[in-house]
Amino acid sequence: MFLKFLERLLKLFSRSSKKDSPEFKKVKLPVKKYKKTIKVYSGPSDYSGFEYQFSTIKSIVKEYTAPCLHVFKNAEIRNFTWKGSMEGVHVGSRPFSASDMRKKHLVVVGRFYNLSCDDVGEDAFSVQPNAVAKVYNSQFKANYDSRKKTNSKLRGQDKIVQVDGGEFHGDNILFINAVRAVRGKANSTIVLKNCKFVDCNTCVKGDGLDNPRSSNPFYKGKRGPCKIIIENCEAWNCKLFAYAEDGCAIILKNVKMYGGGTLYRKVGDGRVYTK
Repeated sequence: MFLKFLERLLKLFSRSSKKDSPEFKKVKLPVKKYKKTIKVYSGPSDYSGFEYQFSTIKSIVKEYTAPCLHVFKNAEIRNFTWKGSMEGVHVGSRPFSASDMRKKHLVVVGRFYNLSCDDVGEDAFSVQPNAVAKVYNSQFKANYDSRKKTNSKLRGQDKIVQVDGGEFHGDNILFINAVRAVRGKANSTIVLKNCKFVDCNTCVKGDGLDNPRSSNPFYKGKRGPCKIIIENCEAWNCKLFAYAEDGCAIILKNVKMYGGGTLYRKVGDGRVYTK
């Protein structure tokens, strides 16, 4: 009995231990204004030296708008900083408009280094079903405030990363003020290593449910497993770290929480494994 009590006490202490949270590193850069999507068909591409400013965010956030940057073929993107875009970076060969290029490019692999956005709109990064995205050393800041009621129609109050049946690998990414920092849908694979979450409602959420989207058939997702591996990650003042809904399995390896919060939640046949 005493050993169990001591074990609970140590677990509680590990989640409330004081450790300074990381901060968004804002670098003042000259502004480059853009109205249309930057389309990438090959790589590598380096966008250093400028902050790319878009004007697609309105007072009400809408889905299915043009992204700020779209990778259609295998490419490598470095040092892309942006703001003011309703949709963030998209990876995959399905555009919201224009011709569908899935027959030409069956699999799209994108590698991204040093992405930065402190003005997330509907989302900051989206992975399509035929895509594999690998993101390193990046930072994203949304607009979630735990003191206020959330509203997904407002800028920065939905998710930061959305994986719609593709594959996402994130290493050393900072997520700040997200309602959902990473969201995985059916038939997705997500691997997160050395990532940090600050002041988020839910750090990672996944499900394997049908995703019909009849109003806009951009992606009609069929039911399938959502697999998520999270390793050596930390969270500060986050309400919930991992949320597994039906069809989702999450593996947690060496995850630490500071300032309270719940490590995981599962519903239906969702599964969470801790190591």
